[in-house]
Amino acid sequence: MASVFKSTYLMPVPEGAQRCIAKGVRSVRYTDGKGRVQVRPIQLDDAGNETGKMVCGQRTWWMKYTVPGGVIKREKGFRDKLATEQEAARREREAQQAAAGMAVVDTTQLSVPIKEHIAAFISALELTGRSKDYYVRLESRLYTTVERCKWETLRQVNPDAMTHFMAILKKEGKSGKTINEFLAGFKGFLNWCVRMRRLAANSLASVAKIDNVEKTFHRRALTPEEAGRLLAAAGPRRLVYLTAMYTGLRRKELRLLEWRDLHLDPAEGEPHIALRAKTTKARRADVLPLKAEVADELRQAMPNDALPIDCVFGTMPNRETFRHDLERANIPLTDSTGRKVDLHALRYTYGTWLAKSGVTPQVAMELMRHTDIRLTTNLYTDHTLLNVAGAVEGLPSIVTTPQKESLKATGTDDAAREKPHDGHIKPALPIALNRVSHRPDRSISDRMGQHGRSKTPINSRYVGGGGGNRTHVRMPGT
Repeated sequence: MASVFKSTYLMPVPEGAQRCIAKGVRSVRYTDGKGRVQVRPIQLDDAGNETGKMVCGQRTWWMKYTVPGGVIKREKGFRDKLATEQEAARREREAQQAAAGMAVVDTTQLSVPIKEHIAAFISALELTGRSKDYYVRLESRLYTTVERCKWETLRQVNPDAMTHFMAILKKEGKSGKTINEFLAGFKGFLNWCVRMRRLAANSLASVAKIDNVEKTFHRRALTPEEAGRLLAAAGPRRLVYLTAMYTGLRRKELRLLEWRDLHLDPAEGEPHIALRAKTTKARRADVLPLKAEVADELRQAMPNDALPIDCVFGTMPNRETFRHDLERANIPLTDSTGRKVDLHALRYTYGTWLAKSGVTPQVAMELMRHTDIRLTTNLYTDHTLLNVAGAVEGLPSIVTTPQKESLKATGTDDAAREKPHDGHIKPALPIALNRVSHRPDRSISDRMGQHGRSKTPINSRYVGGGGGNRTHVRMPGT
């Protein structure tokens, strides 16, 4: 059974200390060097005489617990008694679990500097095949988080410090998306620590991300005229831009595209690109059809001595190169509404052109390789380039000009002058009889009741004189 205790040691009784009785024990009272009054028990020998020394206790509690095999361990705990008791019980329980063959957390990892855990986490990411840009950016954010939160070990990670750090990032002008990425990155790191038995649980699991994140970067698609000017001014980068605009490939997918991925031979059927799973963002082996003119240019650009594993594009334009190409093509980087054009806008252009050409959203989603149709219809479609007015004009027309002579007469007067088939004018019936004439199988006497008058409706009463000259009136509220 785990227990806690305080270790004691002996000190000489200070000069001038006063003898007293504290809790029934002979003790001394004195003032220490910091001006505090201290009361310590006096050590007694076997005969009950004072030895001239007093018994002092340490401030820190010690824990004592038993591990399988009957071995008793004594280890230093904390100044808080309850925390020491909980730690002693946990260590005793984990020792029993380890003896039973159950996986437990390595408690020694809690005292290891947290930056060493981050370095091991980044090394594990490098083995997964993720891009270098991804884990370099993630590593920078993890180190920034632990430095700003002043965490030195995994034991110090707590939700309050993380929430405060997120509030500081917001005050510094960071977008909600960036703040959520800081949180998601560190949560992912802690989840890895849990899987590797370095931590018992994710201590930031209760921290929620920022809701209602405002989009700070608004992208726009290129018009066909702007795309033509860009291709004319791109020079050796023309084929890269052309392929991106007609396939929607991302920058990394374009960079890793090899000649073996292209199927341009007419004998193989329609030209297409067979993407390898390890080169795509979703790790799927997708097939993309190629427009005939794009396939022709790729076929012409293929060197005679090209190997199947050679990259299609030797170099990829960076951000600055793309901006210079936009300037030469006289395409503004930012329009009047604040929307911008970057290299990823070519994929955005591909999705918008699919919508303009009348492709159904399901087909566009397959071509864009999305798993959520909302990405295709909302995020990757520039609605300002869609011909909304033309779509309305293209609706089928069903409205005809009304003809006056074709209109039927309505009302009781017109009904009274309607001629029957025999050429005689049909006399107009009283209004009361017209309203019940839809029951031709009943005679007028049947409809009027046994005594030649209408049946009294519910919630009515008779008014007027006696005899048969009584009428009924509907009661108010019925």
